[in-house]
Amino acid sequence: MTAERERAADARARLAQLSEVATRTSSDVQREQAALDLAQRDLAAAEAARTTSEQASRQMQRRWTRAGLNDIPSQAEYDRGLSAIDTVLAGLRLLAERQLLLARDNEDALLQSEIDEIVASMRTAGGDDGVRDPAAYLTALKVKLEAARSAVKLTTTARNAVKRYSEDLQKQADDFSARVLDPLNTVIDDFNEAMLSTPGESIQFKADTRVDATSFGMALRYREKVDNAIETKKDLPPQVVLSEGQLAANGFSILCAASTAYPWSRWRALLLDDPLQHNDIIHTAAFVDVMRNMVELNGYQLIMSSHDRGESEFIARKFDAAGLPCSTVLLTAPSDKGVVWNAPEHNKAATRILRKDAQSLSVSSA
Repeated sequence: MTAERERAADARARLAQLSEVATRTSSDVQREQAALDLAQRDLAAAEAARTTSEQASRQMQRRWTRAGLNDIPSQAEYDRGLSAIDTVLAGLRLLAERQLLLARDNEDALLQSEIDEIVASMRTAGGDDGVRDPAAYLTALKVKLEAARSAVKLTTTARNAVKRYSEDLQKQADDFSARVLDPLNTVIDDFNEAMLSTPGESIQFKADTRVDATSFGMALRYREKVDNAIETKKDLPPQVVLSEGQLAANGFSILCAASTAYPWSRWRALLLDDPLQHNDIIHTAAFVDVMRNMVELNGYQLIMSSHDRGESEFIARKFDAAGLPCSTVLLTAPSDKGVVWNAPEHNKAATRILRKDAQSLSVSSA
């Protein structure tokens, strides 16, 4: 029993020793596993670093080749490349310095060209004296400038005066047109319409103004617009457009209009020299009707000459039919003592008036 106890104690001691060895062995295994894991990680990192290094090496090789260097990258080849680059840079610096010199020379040339142009302009404007002494020439220019300003001021004053004068002339012309010509033109229209001379058109008077003067003229007036008519597009004088008969009729209308619109004389009379020339029978009849109305309605005395005896007889008959006095004097021929003429022929109304005047004269003499 004692011996068994001793073996059991020895066995327990041996077991304790083995347990301790097993514990230490397990710890060693764990440390070795940890070391193995670390080594594997270091290996993976080394593989990644090697891959990165290979990529960097390839990139460096490509950059090396693009830089114009031969063989594999090396310090000696790199130094040779730097030397070549330094040589090229030195050449570029020389070129830059040369370019700078050329730029300065070009700038000087441009400045000299501008100076030459300025001098040429100065010589053109002021001559050689202006180039030699610009200050004196500038003083002379200032004197001329003051004189020019005075002239401009005087010119402006004169222009304003002429403008005021022109405006005054325009005002006077407008006033004359409104006060004198417009009523006259209206009456001319009425007489032309009564004369049947040119229906829808008549001569009208107008007052025009220029810069320093007024003018009195006449033009055709159209009551209605005529399509494609040259007269309506150009300010042609009436004598270019109207016939001789139309001109005669318009002249008579103007005379009658002036006489009736502005009765400046107490003797209301019309003196007409062969007014019926170039007129046909229709316009002659209209003329006689107008004359008869002037005598009968307005109390006018009509003294008229005619080369056509038939016209004078026609007028006499018209006046006799209206009961208006009419006397006819026939001029037969010229002579050394003057014009030979027949005794006046009076119609009934004229004879009655003459007899009454003779009786009144006899009574006055008695």
